Amino acid sequence: MNRTLIAILILGGSCVASAQNVTPAMKSSTDVAIVVNDKNSATEISSSELISMLMGDRRFWTGKAPVQLVLRQPGNREFDLPISRLLKMSAAEYRQSWKTKVFRGEASSEPTYVPSSGMAAQFSRDLPGALTLVAAHDLPADAKVLKLDGKLPGEVGYPLR
Repeated sequence: MNRTLIAILILGGSCVASAQNVTPAMKSSTDVAIVVNDKNSATEISSSELISMLMGDRRFWTGKAPVQLVLRQPGNREFDLPISRLLKMSAAEYRQSWKTKVFRGEASSEPTYVPSSGMAAQFSRDLPGALTLVAAHDLPADAKVLKLDGKLPGEVGYPLR
C-alpha cells in the first residue's frame, strides 16, 4: 500500500510540474504556441530554427530524435499564421515545397496534418520528436510549450501573435 501511495504522489507531482508550463496569460491570448513532447530537452527555439524545421531543413533535435511535424490543416490560424508570417508562403506553396522534397528524396514524408488542436497536442504527447503549433487558448494543462525568441505565448513581443 505504501508503494502505491508513493507512486501516486510522484505521478501527482509530475503532473503539477508539467501544468505550470501553461500559464493563465497563455490561455487568455490568441497566440500560436509551439508544443513539443515533454521528454524533449528543448526549452526554447529561435525563429530561424523554427523556420528550418518547418521547411524540413533541420530534421533532428539536439538529442538526435527526428523532428516530426504535426500541423493543423491549412485554413486554420495555427497553420496559416506561422506559414505566412515566418515562411512568407501560402498554404499551397508550403505543401508544394514538401511534395517536392519528398519527390527528390530530401524528406521521407510530408508533415502530418490534423483537424484539431486536441489531436495536435495528443501527437506531441505520443511522439518523442513531435513539434506542433497549437492555439494558446486550446493548450492542455500538460503541454510543454517552447519559448520562441525568448518569449512565451501571452508575453509582449511574442512573434506568433
